[in-house]
Amino acid sequence: MSAWVLQTVKRRLGGRTCPYEVQAEPLPHIVVQSKKDFTFWPASATECTPRLLVNHYNGCTHRCFFCYSRALPGHFAFFEQDGCVAVFEGLERNIERRLRRLNTLYPVQLSPATDPFQPVNERYELTERIIDVVTRQNVPVDVLTKGRYSDEAIHLMARHPYSIGQVTILTPHESLRRKLMMSGATTEQLFENLNRLRCAGIYTILRLDPIIPGISDNLDDLCAVIQQAAAAGAQHVIVSAMRIPYRMRQQVFLRLMELGATKEALQSLYTDRYDSSLHPKWAYRKPLFDELKAEARRQGLTFALCREFVHEAGRLRGLNQDYCTADNCEGRAFPKAFVQVGLSGLG
Repeated sequence: MSAWVLQTVKRRLGGRTCPYEVQAEPLPHIVVQSKKDFTFWPASATECTPRLLVNHYNGCTHRCFFCYSRALPGHFAFFEQDGCVAVFEGLERNIERRLRRLNTLYPVQLSPATDPFQPVNERYELTERIIDVVTRQNVPVDVLTKGRYSDEAIHLMARHPYSIGQVTILTPHESLRRKLMMSGATTEQLFENLNRLRCAGIYTILRLDPIIPGISDNLDDLCAVIQQAAAAGAQHVIVSAMRIPYRMRQQVFLRLMELGATKEALQSLYTDRYDSSLHPKWAYRKPLFDELKAEARRQGLTFALCREFVHEAGRLRGLNQDYCTADNCEGRAFPKAFVQVGLSGLG
């Protein structure tokens, strides 16, 4: 083994066990050869718009304690055990081949479950490679991060007029941000992301997602984030209250109690259950969403919620019909389909 290989780990997936060499730099990870490309996410009761989802890294070294991906199976689950991010090297080639075979194309989103700009991307640059092949097929990308956008990623995203850049900012306080995750961009860098995206002509979204009850839900702080984001160039705000996958409830409650919450308060608050998760009760969420929607309007931004529902008459009702002030939850309407003509001469 070369000096930069730490060890070999075994992961059992799909009925067979595969050994992987653990690479040491920049952080422990394994390289996975796979035929995977993207997952189609249809329009459904989640209120989401159709899109093609790509998670080219499984596992995330930002390690946000509240992240729902920590409850996912496969390489996500193994990351929780051995701390090694799975890197799907060459995934961009699979995506390119698949896109060429499709007649109807939807925006490609990077990455709904793990951060596309976590440190391992500095070595493999999979995020930039995927954006490159996608935009060359005349398809927009929708990129979400708590990290720092690379200059190259922004340049490539700007190729397509319907690309979207989303930046998650949980708090205006850097000291609190560091308690909520192990790494990621600084608060200053996150606001700079918004400005850099907007200056490049990319549709720019602030995500207050999730708002953590009792920890990051101070209304003055949240309004300050919206105000600063608007000044930096954000055009749309997406909000959610922290949901807790039911299988993660004990570990999340423990972390919240370390941050100052009480077990009794959490049990009293997290009484709504749907999509295999616990959600804060509606009496908590409604005034919070009302105030943030009003603040977004004052700042000239459109507003939407992310996967927020309420139980009514024995069924779930999506709340964006009450709260969304844009064409959809992403803030702008995409053309229904994209013609597969490569963008020539883009460099």
